[in-house]
Amino acid sequence: IQICKDVAQFKSFWAFEGLRGLMYASYGLGEYDVAREYMIDAIRIARSMNAIGWITQCLPAAAVLAAYNGHRERAVELLSLAYHHPRSATGWLKKFPLIQNLQTSLEKDLSSETYSKVWQRGQTLDLEETITNLQSQIQNP
Repeated sequence: IQICKDVAQFKSFWAFEGLRGLMYASYGLGEYDVAREYMIDAIRIARSMNAIGWITQCLPAAAVLAAYNGHRERAVELLSLAYHHPRSATGWLKKFPLIQNLQTSLEKDLSSETYSKVWQRGQTLDLEETITNLQSQIQNP
C-alpha cells in the first residue's frame, strides 16, 4: 500500500491503475475511508493527464461511496454517467460483482419510477462538472 501511495506522486497509467485497483479492493473489504483516499489520488492523476476514460472508471467507485453515505439517487446518477459517457469503457462494469450488487440494491431500494427518472438524469450530467463537484465532496466529507 505504501508503494502505491509513493507512486501516486507520478503521473502515469501504472500509478492510476494501481490506485484504481486498491480503490476497488478497499471497497470490497468495506474500507470506505481508505478507498476514498485512493479515489482522490486516482482522479487527480487522471485529470492532470486529461484522461477522460480513466476519469469515467472512477465514477462507479464514487457511486459506491455515495450509496454508502446514503445518497442513493446520486449513486444511480453516477452509475448512469459511467455507463453512458461516450469515452467510458463499460464491459467490465457488467461483470464486476461489486458494481452489479450495488446496481441491484439501488434498483430494489428506489421505486422503479424514481430509479428510471434518476438513471435518465444521470445520462445528461456533464462529466467535468460532475468530477469537479465530486472532488470537492470527497476531499471535504
